[in-house]
Amino acid sequence: MLVLLLAAGRGDESFGGGVRDLEDGWLADPGATAAFLRYGAEDGRGATTWFAAGTGRLFGMTELPVRAVAAGGVLGGGMWEAAWQQLGGDPYRETEMRIGFSRRCGRGLRLGARAGRLQAALAGCDGEGAIDIEVIGDLEPHPGLCLQFRLPATDPPRWWAGRVRRRWLTVRGENRLWRWAAAFDRRDRGEVQVQGELALRLGAAASAGVRADPVTGTCGWIWAVRRGRLLLRGSHLVHPDLGATHRWQCCLLAGGGS
Repeated sequence: MLVLLLAAGRGDESFGGGVRDLEDGWLADPGATAAFLRYGAEDGRGATTWFAAGTGRLFGMTELPVRAVAAGGVLGGGMWEAAWQQLGGDPYRETEMRIGFSRRCGRGLRLGARAGRLQAALAGCDGEGAIDIEVIGDLEPHPGLCLQFRLPATDPPRWWAGRVRRRWLTVRGENRLWRWAAAFDRRDRGEVQVQGELALRLGAAASAGVRADPVTGTCGWIWAVRRGRLLLRGSHLVHPDLGATHRWQCCLLAGGGS
């Protein structure tokens, strides 16, 4: 139990980005990854909707499985997203449900909000629940460069005490060969911590790269393969003390090109 709780981050910084949630395996969502891998002219330039399911185990521990489903896409002049994730099982479990919507508010700018319900359970007993609300936005100053920001509007759950690390800004850029991203997280004491990702396009429908979270010493490699409307991607990150976490995600792209 002690090892499990330490791995789950009770007061330990290793529970930060890059080693916890399924989405921490990458710094780009499935839609952005699919857009980078344009399979062919007949496939269009992207998809208006995507559905994804993924799994993994934190540090290879059977007690800490991660399962998640998510979807997102274009709706009118805006973009929507919805996600469910569960971390752990018995004796420790966290469940998250989130929905969000953003709308274009000018040239290259999109603003919106994301709301989530978080629940923690320990030793089979339902623990505390919390509501998490963020103001979200995207800014594209020119093609190939995107700034995504999240501004928390609620306090973090009490069970995150001592290990709060929340995403504030992600900067992404790409050209025909490379895709890169840098993420800026803020700790509960105000420190800003940076993560990075760099991927190289391999032919028309695959990419491989590296993912690093320097503050925890976590690093590893990522990959993605696209075949028409199907996208597969993986993340294989190693924490210097806790070991390896492998994540896999399968995505279905739907709708017309954009």
